[in-house]
Amino acid sequence: DDEALRGFGFGTQFLYAQATKTIQFTVAQPDDLDEGDAFPVWSNDSGFTFYITEIKGWADADNANFGLYTASPTNFTASSTIEIITLTTDGTAVYYDTILRANIDRIEIFDGDMILFGPSSDDLKWLKATIKGYFDANVN
Repeated sequence: DDEALRGFGFGTQFLYAQATKTIQFTVAQPDDLDEGDAFPVWSNDSGFTFYITEIKGWADADNANFGLYTASPTNFTASSTIEIITLTTDGTAVYYDTILRANIDRIEIFDGDMILFGPSSDDLKWLKATIKGYFDANVN
């Protein structure tokens, strides 16, 4: 169920409204991971292209960097950068940032592709990310 209001006419499918989808993950001790060793956090097995509208991140240290990438499930070396994120906004015992669609390098995650998390060398106890977006109206 893609939670969308659709209409059909003259052999064409129309999308009228759709609920925002959320992908969330948390990484404990991300500094223990080797820099450059990305690992999968989500796979798009929907039959649709997923479009990212917003990325949010939180960490326990200032200027925490991490990367989000997209790749085929059979070849992680041919990945494409979604966004490199630096968390700089100072909260109370947390650092955070929000990146909106216009500032995201790559917003499409094609059907069958994966989102990969790429750790940095920052000394972090934890890092959390939320990716918001929607699926397109056309079945691939």
